[in-house]
Amino acid sequence: MNIEFEASSDIFILRVSGDMRIWGRRDAEQLRLVQLLRAQENLPKRMILNLAEVKQVDSLGVGALARVVVECGKQEINLNVVLPLGIPGKVLKMVHIFDAWPSFPDEAAAVHGA
Repeated sequence: MNIEFEASSDIFILRVSGDMRIWGRRDAEQLRLVQLLRAQENLPKRMILNLAEVKQVDSLGVGALARVVVECGKQEINLNVVLPLGIPGKVLKMVHIFDAWPSFPDEAAAVHGA
């Protein structure tokens, strides 16, 4: 799993890509995304979670994303999501963790829709 982020005064963009199958990896891998959010000072109240380049996801990967949703709720952050295509996107739609948040076809649309 690769993680990149970009922060400005009004929006935080979190890009997750690659393989989100974290079953059997170090326990810290499950908390990596939420720890990144918690480490930010003065986190903007708008966030784009771009998952477009996620190629695979397992149940612990879904759990890591659910932790991000919970953290956004705790910090009162408005979340816009870019879901991946294919199987990972279908899995994330089936578990409904992003149903309460608007989803967009790409990052540019998510930024303008934020």
